[in-house]
Amino acid sequence: MLADTISTGHGWAADVFFLVAVVLAVVAAVLHALASRPRPAERRADGTLVTLHEHFWTPVLGWLALGFVALGLLVL
Repeated sequence: MLADTISTGHGWAADVFFLVAVVLAVVAAVLHALASRPRPAERRADGTLVTLHEHFWTPVLGWLALGFVALGLLVL
C-alpha cells in the first residue's frame, strides 16, 4: 500500500510535509552552525563573562522537522 501510493504519486500532501520538514531541518542545521561559532562575550563589573546571542531555536526546529516527517508518513 505504501509503495503503491508513493509510485502513483497520490501522496501530494505527504510531499508537502516532507518538503517543510527538509526546510526546517536545513534552518536548524544553519542555526546550529551559527551557534557553534565563537561568540563575543561581555565582562560585567563583578568579573563574570556573559555570552551574547544564544540560539535556542535549533532544537525546536529539529523537533518540528521530525514532527512533519511523522505527519508525512501518517498521510501516506
